[in-house]
Amino acid sequence: MSSKTYHAWLLRFREYISYRESIWLLAHITGNDHADIITNIDKNVPDDIVPNFELAISKLTEGTPLPYILGSSYFMNRKFFVSTDVMIPRPDTECLVSKILELLGSDTKEKRILDLGTGSGIIAITIKKNFPQHIVWATDYSPGALLIARKNSAFHEADINLSHGNWYEAVVGEKFDYIISNPPYISPHDSHLIDLSHEPKSALVSHDEGFQDLEKIISGANNYLYPEGQLIVEHGWQQGFRCQYAFHENGLTMVSTLKDYLFRDRITTGKSK
Repeated sequence: MSSKTYHAWLLRFREYISYRESIWLLAHITGNDHADIITNIDKNVPDDIVPNFELAISKLTEGTPLPYILGSSYFMNRKFFVSTDVMIPRPDTECLVSKILELLGSDTKEKRILDLGTGSGIIAITIKKNFPQHIVWATDYSPGALLIARKNSAFHEADINLSHGNWYEAVVGEKFDYIISNPPYISPHDSHLIDLSHEPKSALVSHDEGFQDLEKIISGANNYLYPEGQLIVEHGWQQGFRCQYAFHENGLTMVSTLKDYLFRDRITTGKSK
């Protein structure tokens, strides 16, 4: 098998991804750092790793997102492991986490925080790294997702309580100051799902026009929040009004909906009585 230069492979990767991403992929496959790749860009790739480059091209051709090929992604300047058992971190969720960090920043007392449907653990771990004094719980129904969350928790040395269960099943009898969730909220009929075909459908799709899981979380919140505790959920940009209605219907007060970076309804918050 004839080998090619790193530059030749870079050009092939550039048919699918950016220059910067191509350098990341070259570094990932070879185990070298970015500087080494650039320094040796005109050298031949060793024959024994050429199949790994060809496999990467095959995955890119299939439309596999780069984070799944790399096995990692970044969220709020931290590296997190990912697999096809979890969603790839998105900027929308940074809005959710920024809000909870803002709230915690003005509260000096120890708090109990629950992240429902933690996925890769990005929300729970980011909170714990910023505020190590708080007690953070995280749950997920997917065993595969919990494996990734545990891997990320160990990598970041974040002491969080990870439990298996569907929404509140894993925390029966517990109470929290904050409940946070980025649940599935896409309708099964949403045309955008075709662009997300490589990500776990269970983490994306919810019935009742994308609202079934949000309804479960909102309706159960008062049973798990301390008085004056706060529920914060991420939702679809067209679900803000319905979220507000559900919050009020379930006895939550001081309800408000916040915008994302594109000024669309994305986060709704409310307090228990």
